[in-house]
Amino acid sequence: METLKTTSQCIKNMLETPIEEFYKKNNLALDATKYYNEEYNAFICIRNFLDDFYHYEKYRQEMIDEEPYLTGDKHFDSFLAALCEHFAYHYNLKTPDWVFKQERFLKKWWFPDNYEFMTAMCLVESPASFKRRGIFIDNSFFERV
Repeated sequence: METLKTTSQCIKNMLETPIEEFYKKNNLALDATKYYNEEYNAFICIRNFLDDFYHYEKYRQEMIDEEPYLTGDKHFDSFLAALCEHFAYHYNLKTPDWVFKQERFLKKWWFPDNYEFMTAMCLVESPASFKRRGIFIDNSFFERV
């Protein structure tokens, strides 16, 4: 079961591993590296956390309580805090104090998907816990199959 703490370690590993090395290590087609980057792969860790969060209802509070490691990338450090605050609010959980630490907020806005055509939509749809940290995503981020 993934927690935000294990997710932060996964992100750190993804960001530190050159994409070609990651693809070779996991027997993935190297052709795909031209379409993806380390940031894309880091979001795989977050999506795995989402899957577990939705599945393990009894353990949700435990999954967000422990402060995640700093990943080495302020974008993801802030993203994990925004995600935690968002879930705490929407699932009636206690918001851990670590989400309010200064290093969990960005000084410059970030649009993770980097799709210029989605900027306006992300400005509108991004949840409050993300907006106040300068992170803008669309509603589809939380959808899992």
